[in-house]
Amino acid sequence: SVMDGARLVGWSWPDLAALPTPPGSRALRRLTTAGAGALWGVDFGSSLFAWDSLTEEPAVLDVGGPYLDMEHGPGGVITLGVTGEARLVPERGAPRRLAQLDGAFAVALGETAWAWAGDDGVTVLALDGEWTRALAAPGARPRDLSFSPDGALLAAADIDGRARVWSVQDGVLLGLLAGHEDRIPA
Repeated sequence: SVMDGARLVGWSWPDLAALPTPPGSRALRRLTTAGAGALWGVDFGSSLFAWDSLTEEPAVLDVGGPYLDMEHGPGGVITLGVTGEARLVPERGAPRRLAQLDGAFAVALGETAWAWAGDDGVTVLALDGEWTRALAAPGARPRDLSFSPDGALLAAADIDGRARVWSVQDGVLLGLLAGHEDRIPA
């Protein structure tokens, strides 16, 4: 991809070309890749877009923003609006509201669970609603989250440059990675 400030000006599928944006869209805030080569992005307004890898035409998938965070996971995207609303936007089907999260900064989507982080720590929830786990993170101020590809681990990147890794199954803290001098993404 090629960025001009906060504006995406091109994407290389086989060649670099201007990437069209839907009418009325604002500068892009965040991008992520999805299955089958699709590109997903949120703008500084209220829209979530997806670009098809074959046609490069944008589609508006959700207008639940403006957004604080967006992460791609198996089968879709999870978004966090500035109002604290977490939504699951599947690659196929209608978006659904997951929760209202006051004080949340980041969300992540795994195979069977999703997670959110705020100044009070990190919480992991089953997508089917069967269980919830508060993960121990004394003194943490996580701002980015990411599940491992198999969904077994969750990493949280802290504002002070530390990262924590937990087991999703039992909530055990497996490691604290320190030594970075600045904020790190998950």
